[in-house]
Amino acid sequence: MTGYSDIGGCRLRKCRDIVATTMTGDLESNGIEADKTSQDGPGGSRADAPHHQPNFFNRNLGVLITAATTFLGLCLSATQIWVANIQSDREAQRRIAENAAAQLEKSREFDFQESKDLREFIIKNYAQITSDKEEVRNGIRDLMISTYRPEIVTPIVRQLGAFSPKQQQATWGEAAVALAGFASRKPDTAWCYQEKKSDGTYGAYCHSSNANCVTGKQGSRTATACIQVSGLSQTEWHPTGKGLLNSWYQEQMNSPLPPPFPQP
Repeated sequence: MTGYSDIGGCRLRKCRDIVATTMTGDLESNGIEADKTSQDGPGGSRADAPHHQPNFFNRNLGVLITAATTFLGLCLSATQIWVANIQSDREAQRRIAENAAAQLEKSREFDFQESKDLREFIIKNYAQITSDKEEVRNGIRDLMISTYRPEIVTPIVRQLGAFSPKQQQATWGEAAVALAGFASRKPDTAWCYQEKKSDGTYGAYCHSSNANCVTGKQGSRTATACIQVSGLSQTEWHPTGKGLLNSWYQEQMNSPLPPPFPQP
C-alpha cells in the first residue's frame, strides 16, 4: 500500500502541477481578452469607439480661411482702386495746371506780339499821329483804338496825350474817353469761357484779353478753355459788367450758352 501510495502521491503531484499550469494559462488568456475588450469598447472594435467631437473652428477651418482670404483680397482691391483714383485726380489736376500755364504763356506771347505790332504801327505812322491836321490825327487815332485791345493801346494813348503839343492833346483825350467807355459797355468781341457751378448752374465770363481770361478762370476745375468770341451782341448772352478783371459775365443759367461760346 505504501509503495502504491508513493506512486499515487507522485501522480497526484504531477496532476496538481498540470492543473495549476492549465489554470494559470487560462487566467492569463482571459486577462488578455478582457484587456482587449476594455480597449476596444463594448462593441469589441476600436474602430467603433466614439471619437472626440471637434469644436467650431476645427470643423470650419477651411471655410474660415477661404473667407479671410476673400476679405483680404477685397480690401486689397479697394485700396488699389482708392490709390488709382487719387493718382488719377492728381494727374487731372496736373494737366489742368499745365494747360492753364500753357495758355497763360501763349497769352503773354500774344500780348508781347501785339505790343510790338503797336510800336511798329506808331513808328510807321508817326507822321500822321503828330500831323497838324486834326482829321488826319483823328483818323489814325480811330484806327488805333479799333485795331488794338484797350489794355494794349491805352498806355500809348496816355503817353501821346501827355507829350503831344497842346493843340493836339484833344485828339488823344477823346481817345482816352473812348477807351474808358469800353469797360462800361457790352463788348462785341472778347475772350470767353464757361464753367459749371457746384449747384449745377452755369456761368459765362468774357474778358478783354486772353491773359485776363486765363487768370480769371484759374482754380476752376470745370472751366472751359478761353477762346475769342465775336458777334457777342448777336448771341443770347445778357451779361453784367464790372466782374473780375473788368469782365462781363452771366451766371445762374440752367444750361450753358450755345456756340460760339466754348462748351463745357
